[in-house]
Amino acid sequence: MQASTVNTDFNGAILGSFIYGTSIKLAGAEIKTYKNGSDNITGATLFYRVYSITPGAFSNTNLPFGSNLGNGDQSWTATG
Repeated sequence: MQASTVNTDFNGAILGSFIYGTSIKLAGAEIKTYKNGSDNITGATLFYRVYSITPGAFSNTNLPFGSNLGNGDQSWTATG
């Protein structure tokens, strides 16, 4: 199931300059999951896209399990 809301923290933000022909590195990500009743979270995937004018397709990366936060809550973390 994918989230149906947009994280407005970065929506429309200018995060620096990009020179054509260079690359951008996603250096880390974290998703925290909070247990709701008897649901069981078995993985987390981060979907992202970077664009200047016209949005393209989303890229994704699977996040490995990071740690238990207590009460069934978990952190899925990747560092680069």
